[in-house]
Amino acid sequence: MAGDAWDLDHIKALWRGGEHRESNLHPVLKQPHREKSAEEQSVQAKCDRIRKKHLGLWPQSKAKIKSRGFASTRNDHAE
Repeated sequence: MAGDAWDLDHIKALWRGGEHRESNLHPVLKQPHREKSAEEQSVQAKCDRIRKKHLGLWPQSKAKIKSRGFASTRNDHAE
């Protein structure tokens, strides 16, 4: 069917601040759209990793933080 060969694509991607409205959509062929979307997804994942690394959230440390526990207080010995 000819209608199955088309998809609607966001002109400006949603994750880049685009809106989900008709003015931000345009028709594209399915196969090239799938390839473009896969490429955009890998770019988005890289941007997310860079942002998380900048914030100190990625990669998660495998080392556990060691603590000496809570210090005993005067009230602990009174009883």
